[in-house]
Amino acid sequence: MRRKLVCALTTVCVLLLCGCADGSSRGREAFEDFRESYVSQNFTCTADITANIGGSVFECRVEFQKDANGESVTVLEPLEISGITARMDKEKTTIEYEGVILDVGGAEDSGLTPVSAMFAVDRAWREAVFQEASRTEFNNTDCWQVAFSPYDTSAGSVTQTLIFTKDDCRPVLAELFCGGERMITVEYIYQ
Repeated sequence: MRRKLVCALTTVCVLLLCGCADGSSRGREAFEDFRESYVSQNFTCTADITANIGGSVFECRVEFQKDANGESVTVLEPLEISGITARMDKEKTTIEYEGVILDVGGAEDSGLTPVSAMFAVDRAWREAVFQEASRTEFNNTDCWQVAFSPYDTSAGSVTQTLIFTKDDCRPVLAELFCGGERMITVEYIYQ
């Protein structure tokens, strides 16, 4: 009787472990499909960003655009800085406001800020090494949560997670962590 019980428990454990591995494998496949689609197409979204950097919390709403020419982030809220646009391509980074363009140097990573967070998210979606995936629920929707291997920035080693919908692979939440602390949360808005 005891052997049958041990055998049954062992079988259950093996099945559970296989199920977990299979879930991560399916999550990886879903993310690779998302990545392939994201890299090959133009992408525009609106997002609410919450940044907790150096003990100060800053919230803003931005529009992010990605196309063959590069990426841009335009601040929509707060209204006091609405219209400021940061553009990044392979050559340079610029900041624009009401027709005035300020060249701010090369496109190398200069750390994390609320606006540069969108560039960091874009970079991870295109280039970061997949670490693991699990199923989760976000706002009553079945999703995949993907974690990326840490990558270095001038702000330190950054770890990022992405939550995207299981059915249509829409990003809904990205979080950036530095030194184990959540620094930036990006929540995507769909009308």
